[in-house]
Amino acid sequence: MAGSRVRAPRYEVRLEVVCDTGSGVFSGPVIDMSESGMFMRTEQVLRVGTAVTLTANVGDEVKLPAEIKAQVVRVGLLNLGPGAGSVQGIAFRLVGLTVVHFAEVRAYLARYGRRRNLPLGKPAPKKS
Repeated sequence: MAGSRVRAPRYEVRLEVVCDTGSGVFSGPVIDMSESGMFMRTEQVLRVGTAVTLTANVGDEVKLPAEIKAQVVRVGLLNLGPGAGSVQGIAFRLVGLTVVHFAEVRAYLARYGRRRNLPLGKPAPKKS
């Protein structure tokens, strides 16, 4: 189909990430991740399009890129599925990953992630 895109599989992960905006730093847990992006739970608000550097707090035995360049694609609620509610945060698209870094992200998700069977990533419905 023209205009449709295939979404990368989503994984539930236990990962703390530090976000450097260039003018400030904050951290938060990543609750949803794929090979191309992640959703960080936070009350912080950044403009869509903001470029950031993400650094994962992982042990020495875990291979992930030391720093990941990313771009804000959405700020708001993430619907966790039926009966699970939603959480506030920021969705990031990972940008500029080298082939090696992409392989490290893929291996991390395969080893530490729990694949989600729900169609996540959609914003929660707006309250009227």
